[in-house]
Amino acid sequence: QILYRAIQRLSAPIIRLAMTRAMREMGRKFVPGETIETALQATTSAKSNDLHSFDMLGKAACTQADAEHYFASYGRAIAAKLAAIGLSLDAEEASRLVLSMSVIEQVLATPKLAGWDGFGVVVQAYGPRAGGVIDHLYGLAQRHDRQITIRLVKGAYWDS
Repeated sequence: QILYRAIQRLSAPIIRLAMTRAMREMGRKFVPGETIETALQATTSAKSNDLHSFDMLGKAACTQADAEHYFASYGRAIAAKLAAIGLSLDAEEASRLVLSMSVIEQVLATPKLAGWDGFGVVVQAYGPRAGGVIDHLYGLAQRHDRQITIRLVKGAYWDS
């Protein structure tokens, strides 16, 4: 019993250190930078046929200042990846689905974007409305003569 507790007490810091190092390494692999400039710099050394996804995380903006900050970040990202970028909007959060679909419909109806095939939508695959969302997106694509990439995701908002 005493030996067991001693081993447990001595091994806890080692396990914490190993976990911290593992999490830091995974962070470097999946989060190459905090800005689009640093992320692009970190990923340009990768193989030329590798694809990367950059998530700007602006959907939770709650104030006008937050919205303006993310709007500027999106603008910088688009300018940095001007050639052949794809842009996906989220339609995965159940509480904002109607609003998201309204924005998506307005984007698809924009005449300036005719012929651009880089537009995508992220759909929560396990959401109870996923089938209806996909059907609606298909209808919008047909109505506006657009091509939409649909990326199915799981788990982000499974509790709702």
